[in-house]
Amino acid sequence: MDSHTRLVTPVPALQSLRYDHLVLARLADALDAYSAALRAGGPLIPGDFTLLVQAWRSFGDQRHFEKEEQLVTPLLVRSGLDFGLAVLVEERRARQQLRYLIDVLEYAAHRELQWGGFERSAICTSARTLAAIHRRSAAEQERELFPEIVTLAPEALAMLNQQLLRFDAADDARRIGDPAQLGRDLLARYGTVTEDAAAPTERRAASGTG
Repeated sequence: MDSHTRLVTPVPALQSLRYDHLVLARLADALDAYSAALRAGGPLIPGDFTLLVQAWRSFGDQRHFEKEEQLVTPLLVRSGLDFGLAVLVEERRARQQLRYLIDVLEYAAHRELQWGGFERSAICTSARTLAAIHRRSAAEQERELFPEIVTLAPEALAMLNQQLLRFDAADDARRIGDPAQLGRDLLARYGTVTEDAAAPTERRAASGTG
């Protein structure tokens, strides 16, 4: 069975990772919409920015990045994938950049809506950069890493499936609020982004492909 055939077969590990990508794509769209409103001087609701940044920390960093670092990458490397492979190096670099940008936005959230002109510009730049890096990283993972996952040995794939299902269940049990709904709410409040800015995973999901 070739990798393309296996990719269209439901695989819990891919479903887990793709779900994260879809939620983070929605949060990236919300971040773009909020920063566009901030840049335009539009009305902003107190607390929205803090909630959005908290969602990136909780769901992006403490859920998705930890799954990649603690479960996915170690198993792939133990199964023979080179730790120095370009895609793995790029993903480590992307996580480092994203965590730094979340740190920057968290610091700004302490002064929410008290920002001066320079701060507003810096926040918009950081927010747009975070969203762009996430979209590029998610697309690369789905293009380069997902095929590696589905071609794992059956016992290794079964182990990864089980580990990710347990991780997700524990994370869902502790989570307060729905980050996907938060993204939808903020998009409804601040407007949508353009089609060119929309995350690849969101567009594929909407079209029923991938």
